[in-house]
Amino acid sequence: MIIKKTLLFFFLFSIFVFAQHSVSIGSKLGGGTIKSNSPSQGSYFFSFFIDVPTPFSNAIVSRFSFIYGQDLDELLPNNSDAYHSFVRGVSVSAVITQNLKNNFYLEESAGLLALNDRIFSNNSVWDYGAIFSILGGLDLRSKSKEGFRIGLGVENGFTFSNTLAKYFTVYFQAQIFL
Repeated sequence: MIIKKTLLFFFLFSIFVFAQHSVSIGSKLGGGTIKSNSPSQGSYFFSFFIDVPTPFSNAIVSRFSFIYGQDLDELLPNNSDAYHSFVRGVSVSAVITQNLKNNFYLEESAGLLALNDRIFSNNSVWDYGAIFSILGGLDLRSKSKEGFRIGLGVENGFTFSNTLAKYFTVYFQAQIFL
């Protein structure tokens, strides 16, 4: 509960105080692995995020994310009564973007992660750790502050407590600047 309140406070504070800067929303979709006190399992991932400017630097953006990853077996037909492992969580990251030639860009991020481990059906544990990602993409905004960016990246989230839950994903990202 305290995580939700903290994220909401930072998001609202950033929007009201720094309204002149652009805010963006986006999503990630990809595949990878999830793991805790078990062997790695192939999985698909979905993430939704909101980027807001930071008060201390124009180069760094705060990213608030919701993360969901589930076992690929869930997508297979004829296994509707089986339990399918998943992880879900939230993260707060600092994102740095480096513009390259011809509308290409590189994006790096690092931050804090709270991950709910649901690998086993009788286990629901919150683990806390770190998240790192890197992405290369194409900026479709053509010298405007509003528009779209797309890219391909990798993300690694791992925890330091309880079941040591972790995930790794290769993803496609779409982002819109408002």
